[in-house]
Amino acid sequence: MSRLILLTGPGGAGTSTVARATLEAAREEGAAAELVDVAREAGAGAIDLATSTIGRLFGALGADGLPAQAWVALPEVRLLGALLRASDLMAEVDAVVVDAGPLTAAADLVQVPQSVERLLDAALTPTLAMWRSSDGDDVGFGALSDARRAIVRLRRILQGPDTSIRLVVPATLDGAAAARHGVSVFTVLGVAVEGIVLNRFPKGSEDWPRQVRREAESALDDLASAADGVPVWKSTSRVRAVPKGRSVLGPLGGLPGLSEAALAVAAAEESYAVELPLAARARATARVGVTPEALVVEYDGWYRWLELPAVLRRCEPLPARRRPAGLRLEFRPDPDVWMGGAAS
Repeated sequence: MSRLILLTGPGGAGTSTVARATLEAAREEGAAAELVDVAREAGAGAIDLATSTIGRLFGALGADGLPAQAWVALPEVRLLGALLRASDLMAEVDAVVVDAGPLTAAADLVQVPQSVERLLDAALTPTLAMWRSSDGDDVGFGALSDARRAIVRLRRILQGPDTSIRLVVPATLDGAAAARHGVSVFTVLGVAVEGIVLNRFPKGSEDWPRQVRREAESALDDLASAADGVPVWKSTSRVRAVPKGRSVLGPLGGLPGLSEAALAVAAAEESYAVELPLAARARATARVGVTPEALVVEYDGWYRWLELPAVLRRCEPLPARRRPAGLRLEFRPDPDVWMGGAAS
């Protein structure tokens, strides 16, 4: 399977430079690699998806057609276009490097497939399945079902073992804080974080002010102790895409993204418990909710839906508790649905 490597960081941190260096390093290792720049992606793949889905739906309702270019103005369409372009390239090359832009934009990029998937799930109702156009075509249900399959494929790629994200931050204390925040965001969203690049780190042979050197060393020490074990390396005027002696294709280690596999259910005497692992910052402020079929984890305005294990769907959630490694969720069997209903 091809590798998908996303790079992001605060504006001006040098993400594009490191992304290009990552591409060149992969090619120097003999890998076939391509670069996708989200900021410049025209969204052609998403136009095809949008027009084939919504266009077919509008046509069945007798609406006038829209030019394909109209869809490019939508931010979500551009994000989906970049992801579709990357997924197409993964079938052709060994590695796809994605310049995902600033941290907020990259988080939106990662979250959009899951959000669109849930909207499509809400639309794919039995009523829609029975609806037919004037010529008897099930265009609504069929078009949305096709779109959902494409979106699910993108989500699985992003949350799969061959995808990871690398954070590029300036060698400052603010940069270190941005990296810690990024680790928490992307692991909650289900993407593995495998490295932090401290970019433009003062080089020993160059004349840097003492204060700049001191702050860079402090940022390095801060991340070494507070980045949850994610590898951190210095990139000086000679851009280093990965730690010295390591393959650019990785994986380099780091933190896995939050996934259903992490929801191991432990049975107690009168309840069930689930430990939800979270990165450092998210442990203190993340919130969790329960729907009939999913756990919803929220951190800093971003959301992650996790399928609820079957046994917990017959239980009542108890208040979550913060633990050193994340959140502890406890569930008590609901007597109205447990084992066929409450006993008399």
